[in-house]
Amino acid sequence: GILSAFRLDNGKRAWSRDLANEMKSVPNFYGFGASPIIHAGKVILPTGAPEAAITAFDAVTGETIWTAGADAAAFQTCVLISNDDTELLVGATNTQTFGLDPSDGAIRWTRQHENAGQMGSWAVVPVPLPNGQIFLMDGEDRSSGVRLTDGKAETVWNGREIRNSYCVPVVVNEILCTYSSRFLVGLDPATGERLFRQRTPGNG
Repeated sequence: GILSAFRLDNGKRAWSRDLANEMKSVPNFYGFGASPIIHAGKVILPTGAPEAAITAFDAVTGETIWTAGADAAAFQTCVLISNDDTELLVGATNTQTFGLDPSDGAIRWTRQHENAGQMGSWAVVPVPLPNGQIFLMDGEDRSSGVRLTDGKAETVWNGREIRNSYCVPVVVNEILCTYSSRFLVGLDPATGERLFRQRTPGNG
């Protein structure tokens, strides 16, 4: 649970924070695995603490700038998106997804996961989709297309076409592509309709 920053010119440590002792962050089965992002001079990551589900640190000094929510975290990564011409930080923890103002951590909306589990909500990385939507694999055996509008996160589609996977999908030629269990699948990102499903080589 040691978060550290290092100088690029000589590799020396610039600062470090002990998340477990300072913030009471709780490790998961495989320890601390959430990935940080850098934005506007801040290091932002899910810290999984009782009073700091997501935290922004000053990139130069390591001081806490803001905290948001209360939830455990595992292997999630926050994503910055543009929503209604406003910058929004979308970050997941183990039981919910937050829409935050990246400047001060103000919570714009929250969304509860379908259920918690290692394959699904523990590894949620929000994926921006066309038409103001995002993709969330926020269930152990399901995933959702969610529209962000009027300060709310509303489910557009939900299904089992993408499930049981740690892979982060990508949108290619307007097709949402990723692995679902042992299959490579492609969905219509607007509706969740399956466009193709192919078993990967070596799996029978």
